[in-house]
Amino acid sequence: MSKLPFNPTEISAYYRERAPKVAQVGSEWRGPCPIHDGTDDNFTVNPNTGMAYCHSQCGKGWSIMQFENALSGKSWKECRRDINAIVGRQNHEPAQWREVAHYDYTDAEGQMLFQVVRFEPKTFRQRRRVVKMDGASAGITWEYNVKGVHRVLYRLPKVISADQVLLVEGEKDVENLEKLGFTATCNPGGACSNSSKWLKNYSDNLEGKSVVILPDNDEPGSQHAQIVFQALRFRARELRIVKIPVGKDASDWIAAGATRETIEQAIAETPVTGGQVAQVTGNIPSDSGCAEAHSPGSPAPRTAGRPAIPQIQVTDRPFRTICDETLDALQAANIPPRLFKRTCRIVGIDTSELGRPFINELSDARLRHHLSRAADFFEVNSQGIRRDVPPPMDVTRDIRFQDPVNWRLPVLDAVIEAPTIRTDGTVLAQPGYDPQSQLYLIPGAGLQDLDIPKVPTRDHLDVSVEMIRTVFTDFPFVDQASQTNVIAALLTAFCRHIIRGPVPLALFDATSQGTGKTLLAEVIALILTGRPAELITPMEEPEELRKQLTSMLMESPPLVIIDNVTSTVDWPALAKVITGDVHRDRVLGKSQSVVMPVKCSWIATGNNLQLGGDIARRCFWIRMDAGMPEPFRRSGFQHPRLKEHVLAERRNLLIALLTLVRAWFAAGQPRTSVPPVGSFEHWTEVVGGILEYAGVEGFLGNSGKMFENSDGERGEWEAFLETLEDAFEPQPRPRRSP
Repeated sequence: MSKLPFNPTEISAYYRERAPKVAQVGSEWRGPCPIHDGTDDNFTVNPNTGMAYCHSQCGKGWSIMQFENALSGKSWKECRRDINAIVGRQNHEPAQWREVAHYDYTDAEGQMLFQVVRFEPKTFRQRRRVVKMDGASAGITWEYNVKGVHRVLYRLPKVISADQVLLVEGEKDVENLEKLGFTATCNPGGACSNSSKWLKNYSDNLEGKSVVILPDNDEPGSQHAQIVFQALRFRARELRIVKIPVGKDASDWIAAGATRETIEQAIAETPVTGGQVAQVTGNIPSDSGCAEAHSPGSPAPRTAGRPAIPQIQVTDRPFRTICDETLDALQAANIPPRLFKRTCRIVGIDTSELGRPFINELSDARLRHHLSRAADFFEVNSQGIRRDVPPPMDVTRDIRFQDPVNWRLPVLDAVIEAPTIRTDGTVLAQPGYDPQSQLYLIPGAGLQDLDIPKVPTRDHLDVSVEMIRTVFTDFPFVDQASQTNVIAALLTAFCRHIIRGPVPLALFDATSQGTGKTLLAEVIALILTGRPAELITPMEEPEELRKQLTSMLMESPPLVIIDNVTSTVDWPALAKVITGDVHRDRVLGKSQSVVMPVKCSWIATGNNLQLGGDIARRCFWIRMDAGMPEPFRRSGFQHPRLKEHVLAERRNLLIALLTLVRAWFAAGQPRTSVPPVGSFEHWTEVVGGILEYAGVEGFLGNSGKMFENSDGERGEWEAFLETLEDAFEPQPRPRRSP
């Protein structure tokens, strides 16, 4: 209720009324805060979303509804009414209900259990009669709460004594058919939207009878008929589905002139398609009211215009047949895709408590859950009576251990949270699974309908580069190479899925704490995901670090940030992962190995980072120096609330990144003049090419200095060898006199 969808015109009208001193400043509105009667321009409004924020005394943000409540102190209902009046919307008052009919539901002896009441405007409610014994309210009254009351079919005593029963969807239809001399019934609540609404006792009361289903001529009616058919096809003696030829329901048919003889003729002309007489084990009604026969237990065919859930018999049939039909049902239900295969595992997409989507392998229980939604499983006893059962666990395990090719599930490479570029230069902006890139896009709010030019001009590039540079303008980079390399780190994370092979580790290095290295990494994460970064601290023990990396790569995160490194960066496990296309390791807690693609980008932060072993050639350097002993005391920033600025401008920043990459593709992917880095040749080609085409200079310009500073071991050896040379320098031998 606190979040109403307003368009920009309505947002403008509202704030002109409630905050008249607010004026346009850049991409937002600014002015004094009306909540605390401020005088400074510390109050901002996003003209696209209507979100307001006080950066001063209040220190909080509001939606339009919350702002109206804080400003007026009125109730939510009154706030909604006032807002609608300001923006020109109508306030609709709820219509008054008027009771027009009620229908008694009784037990087998005729004792009333509850009533269904019809009101105008057309709606239905259920109530029960209660007796109150307390004081002034003593007496018989109605309570609109039937929780715990036994649910039965309408006209149950007549149903029990009848041989033929016409099953319709509403009490009015039942009473109109009774006037023609039929025994009819319906279940409370109208058409069943799922099989759980058709209770077992309904089938018990219709067992052994000739049942004629007269569904309404609409989608819910067809679905209801299908559910009832499946519930009764082993229990009724005869089962027919008669299509109503005129109108929407049985009452319309009768109103159009149908007589008892007309209806009886329609029933006689409809073949028996279910029940014990027909001995059908796998039929399902079609749109014509007939049934399409197929082999016992096989998946039910899909009827035109609506999905039909397959029915799978799990008794007295070959196990391989049951497994094959279950897998077919799972594949048919996986539209749009929710299940995928990755590294020879069946996986899905879960969301953490912080809102981060990640890839997660399905356990037996989770896979069984999906199977139960893909098909109905049942047993048939010796009397031909059906009993629904959960998906068999041995079938679930058989599917998991089949050849992954048999799954026929789409391959999932990664989950992304921002539109990106495919390998052919086209923009991926449609939410959901993209078969071409094998990516699943879950975009944040405001990332729809991004306007990216097909062939960006030089002006487009200049504006995009300037917008990206503005985000990093407050960071004290020591040289142009560091400033360019941080844009390269952003591009690496953004373009990771078009880069073949590995990408190097970005080192965010500073002279002292408080310089902003962690904030710099968080900014990249905010642009990429729209959420705060999830930072990790490296484990000191090599074995623990290996487990940590394996656990992360199984979820396929877009960005891994190793924060506040205090020891020498000399981790063989990380060096192996960074330069590999895939990572193989044993699954924690299991005696099995898994091979995972490495599709993330890497950032490490620290003060005066020391590189050891072979890690230096796997890194590129972003160095910062504030030139003061306590850089965290700095002031005068262009963006004092940088994270808020990044989130507010995230859409524009992503457009800028897409424009840079799109321009490079449109130009034919020109090669960079930067020499390729060993093991990271394609990364150098893509990131260097994008930067160079956009006119951003200095990419990897500080690599030589980074190698020089990191190769302390070679310097020690050179000093040692020089000492040896001085100590053992050969002396000239004296000549003998003749």
